[in-house]
Amino acid sequence: MRFTVTKGDILRGVKNSPVMCPVARAIRRILKRSEIRVGIIIFIDEYTFGTPPNVLKFMKKFDALEDKEILKMRQILFELPIEER
Repeated sequence: MRFTVTKGDILRGVKNSPVMCPVARAIRRILKRSEIRVGIIIFIDEYTFGTPPNVLKFMKKFDALEDKEILKMRQILFELPIEER
C-alpha cells in the first residue's frame, strides 16, 4: 500500500515522537487506525514493518530541523507491504 506524508502531516507533526510524527500521522490518516508507532520499525496494531530508507532519512531530517526549516520540507511517498481494507 502506498502512503503520502502530506504538507499537513508535516506541519502537524511532532519532533521526536514515534506516535505523532508526520509519518505516523499519515499512516493513521490513511488507515484510520490509532495504534501506530514509527521508528526503525513501523508498528501498526499487531503488525511490524521495516521502515523504508527514505522514511528514515525524512524522520532524521525532520527531528533535526528548526521549526522554520520544517515549513520548507516536501511531502514524501513510501510503500508498506500491507493490503487495503
